[in-house]
Amino acid sequence: MQKNNSENTDNQNNINTPSFSNPTLSELIIAVKEIKNKHLSDIYLSKNAISESYWLTTNIYPKSFFDVLLKKQKINTIKQLFKLLPHAIKVSKAEYKLGYFSKYILRFHDWLYSNKFEQKTTFNTKKGKNTACFSEFSINFSVLYNELLKYIAENGGTIKLAKENRRKIQFPESINYKNLSKLCNERISLSSAYSVANKDELEEVLNEQFDTAKQIIIDYKDFQKLFFRYGKAIEIITEKAYDLYANNHDNKKAWYEAVYWYKKEYEWWNSFS
Repeated sequence: MQKNNSENTDNQNNINTPSFSNPTLSELIIAVKEIKNKHLSDIYLSKNAISESYWLTTNIYPKSFFDVLLKKQKINTIKQLFKLLPHAIKVSKAEYKLGYFSKYILRFHDWLYSNKFEQKTTFNTKKGKNTACFSEFSINFSVLYNELLKYIAENGGTIKLAKENRRKIQFPESINYKNLSKLCNERISLSSAYSVANKDELEEVLNEQFDTAKQIIIDYKDFQKLFFRYGKAIEIITEKAYDLYANNHDNKKAWYEAVYWYKKEYEWWNSFS
C-alpha cells in the first residue's frame, strides 16, 4: 500500500500544467499560481505580442454617498496592486460635472480614503463652470503582463516563441477587479517593483534615480517614461548606459542600446534569441 501511495504521489507531481499561447491576464494568474505550487508552466508568445504601453483608467467617481462605500472594494484592490507593482499605476485627473450634492459626496470620499495633496478632489466654479477634478487611477497592463512573465521565467517557467504567427495579446477593454484581486492575493514579489508605501515615496525614488542618470544627459520626462516602464530595473539600465556612454560618448545611443540590451537579457524575449 505504501508503494502504491508513493506512485500516486509521483504521478500527481508529474502532471503537466496547461500551456498558454499569448495568454490573457486570467491565464497568467493561473500560471503564477502553478509556479507557486512548484509546477512547471510554459508560455508561448508571438513576436511583438505585447505592446509597450496599454493603459486602462478606473471609473470610481461616486454619484451618491452609497456609491462611495460601494466602490471601496475596487479602491482597495487598486491599493493592493500599487503595493505589488507601484510603477504600473498613476493618478489620472478626470473632470466631472457637479450635481446638487456632489461636493458633499466627494468631500466624504476624500475623507474616507484619506486623499491628500494631488489625490484630493478640487472644484472649479469660476466663469460659469461647475466641475470637479477627481482622481482616477490608470494601470499600464503592458507593464503588468511583462512583470508577470518575468516572474514566471525567474521561478522555473519557460517563455517560448509560438510557431504560428499569432496576433498580439488582446488586452482587456475594461478593468477586471476580481482578476486583479486574485493576483494580489497570491502575495508574490516582483523583481522590478520598488517597495514604497505611496505615490510620494515613489516620486522620491524617481528623483533619486534621475540624479544618478542625468549625468549621461537625459531629459527628465524621457527618464520618467523609462522609470514607469521598467521600475527598479532602471538601475540596471542606467548602469549599462554608463558603460556604453564611456565608450561612445553618445548619450542618446547609450540609452537606446542600454534599453535594448535589458529587454534582450532580462525580459521574456530573451528565450527567442
